[in-house]
Amino acid sequence: IVEDLQTRDTNEGDSVHVINIDIQDNHEEATIGALFVCDLCAKVFGSHFALLMAFQLEACEDLDNEIDEVLTEFEQNNSRRNILHTICFY
Repeated sequence: IVEDLQTRDTNEGDSVHVINIDIQDNHEEATIGALFVCDLCAKVFGSHFALLMAFQLEACEDLDNEIDEVLTEFEQNNSRRNILHTICFY
């Protein structure tokens, strides 16, 4: 994804957060990983999941300034997962 964004011809200067969560390639880890990704995405995008968990990124008024704190907390709660985050401009 990062490579694709970097090689695009258009350069509008829009920013995008790219988050990679390390998940082993087997059924059990994929299922668990999907729940972690769903949790994180809900923190970013969806109050639809608010009844299931306390999500933080949805409440972010300024995602660019708050995402580091949210990802740090997410990593602390999921210490077995390697999480990589970068910001790309395209």
